[in-house]
Amino acid sequence: MEPLSVTAGAIVSLIITQAATTAGESLGEGISQKIAQLTTLIKNKFQTEDVAGILTKAQKQPTEKNQLKLQDELSDQMEADPLFATELTEIVEELQAEPNLKQIFLKQVIVKGTAEIAGINQEATGKGTVTQEAFVDVQVGGDLKIGQVNQRGSLND
Repeated sequence: MEPLSVTAGAIVSLIITQAATTAGESLGEGISQKIAQLTTLIKNKFQTEDVAGILTKAQKQPTEKNQLKLQDELSDQMEADPLFATELTEIVEELQAEPNLKQIFLKQVIVKGTAEIAGINQEATGKGTVTQEAFVDVQVGGDLKIGQVNQRGSLND
């Protein structure tokens, strides 16, 4: 079993990816449903613990700082509640068993002056295929600072 912090990091990445997915894009119905299940489970737990704002803020403003806060709080909640940790881990394992995983970072973004995106880490591990895209059809027209972007994918037999 992976350390809880690794699982929490993977969950945060999935939630942020889902939040950033536009209406015209799709992660696949099965994947989207599992991520929605994760999000609902976390939202309910965070509401019970009076820390729901951390999840909402990370979804609406997915800066590195907000993602790390969410990951830290999620790790803390998982350590404090083994049943909660098990439920989340089971969903993550089901997601890892999905045959296709697609990660997209900035698909068709047009920036006309000032945009700043901090460090982004996307990691995918599982069976089947992993598709990752970065930037794609980006038109800048002035100012754009992205920072470090890491995408890693590995397939298990």
